[in-house]
Amino acid sequence: MSLKELVNFKIMKKLILLLLFIPLVSFGQDKFKTDLGTFDYSNGVRYRAVFNSDLSIDSQNIKINAGVSLIGYPMRSAFMEVDKKDGRTRITVTNFSMGDISSVGGTVVGGVFIGGSDTEYYEMDNVTWNERKQSFKRAFIKNYSKKLEKSIIQAVQRLRDSNDSENDDW
Repeated sequence: MSLKELVNFKIMKKLILLLLFIPLVSFGQDKFKTDLGTFDYSNGVRYRAVFNSDLSIDSQNIKINAGVSLIGYPMRSAFMEVDKKDGRTRITVTNFSMGDISSVGGTVVGGVFIGGSDTEYYEMDNVTWNERKQSFKRAFIKNYSKKLEKSIIQAVQRLRDSNDSENDDW
C-alpha cells in the first residue's frame, strides 16, 4: 500500500466515523428555526421572532387559532412579550394554553369515556416536548409548528391592524 493510499484510507475512515456520529448528536433538538422565527424550550415551549420594523403592539395575551393540536384539542391563547430596540420589534410567545374537554355522566368502556362529569386539561409542553430525549417531538417540528407560527403571526397582524386603525385621525 503506497503512502497516498494509506492517507486516503485514514481520511475515509475518519469521514465514515464522523458521518456515523452526526445523527447521534442531532437527535436532541431543543431549538429549531422556522420560516420566520425560532421555537425553543426554556422552562416551557417558547417562540421568538424579530421584525425589522417598530410594530405598534404591546405585551399582552393573544388568541391563537392554530386549528386542532397534536392531541385533538384546539390551541386557545398564549402570552406575547414585546421588546423594541433600534427600530426593530422582537416578540416572545410563551404560556401556550390548550383547550379542554368536558363531558357529563358516564364511565370508561374499552378505553373510551362515555358520559360522566370529567374535564381534562393539557399542557402544550406535554404533547410537543419529549422530556426523556430532551427534544421536540418530530410531529411538532414537521407539522404543527408551522400552523402555530402562522397563527401567531396572524395574531400579531390583527393587533397591528387594530392599533393602526385606532391611530387613524379620520
